[in-house]
Amino acid sequence: MILVLTIIVDYSGFVKKLTWHESESSDGQWKEFRRDPQNRCDFYGWCGPNIICEPTYVNKFECACLPGFEPKYPRDWFLRGGSGGCVRKLLESSSVCEHREGFVKVENLILPDSTAAVWVDMSMSPADCELECKTNCSCSVYASIEIPGQGVGCLTWYGELLDMKYGTTDSYDLFVRVDAYELAEYNRKSNGSGEKKDILAILAPSVASLWFIISLFVAQEEGTKM
Repeated sequence: MILVLTIIVDYSGFVKKLTWHESESSDGQWKEFRRDPQNRCDFYGWCGPNIICEPTYVNKFECACLPGFEPKYPRDWFLRGGSGGCVRKLLESSSVCEHREGFVKVENLILPDSTAAVWVDMSMSPADCELECKTNCSCSVYASIEIPGQGVGCLTWYGELLDMKYGTTDSYDLFVRVDAYELAEYNRKSNGSGEKKDILAILAPSVASLWFIISLFVAQEEGTKM
């Protein structure tokens, strides 16, 4: 049996792989067995610059601005159009250059377009990588990436970030440069979740003690009645 295969690109930009199937009862026909991209996030730059695409969102808007950013065109964003990208929030204290700025971690991301990326060092600790990015005001994101046989490398990005999406394989943690206000908000939320756990840890034994005291009181009352 000879397998006849063809690859086409349709008007929507999908790459389709087709195989030819013959039948005794009818003429042969092409049948699709695979198409790429698998989802909208696989299209290059689907969500525009400084946006993360979430491929698992089927019925939801799949684009989300990076921390410290907001939609460039709010009206288009409301209509689920993210091609215009996101820009830094315009706050009075908004400055990411020598104004107590810092970095916010975004987990499990496929690395952005590397056109604007630079390998600073093929063997550098995460702390040194952060310092390297922070001392250069043009550095917008950095990532510490393990390189087999060499250690941990430092990769930095400059300017706008394109083609970002969440992934389960070949994904990394990226650290996004944000201003002091955004950094404080991020730390407050992070610490808030920890404070809630501490409060629950304190309340649990307190509630148990209260129930114990109530039980003793009820037992004494019943003993007195008898």
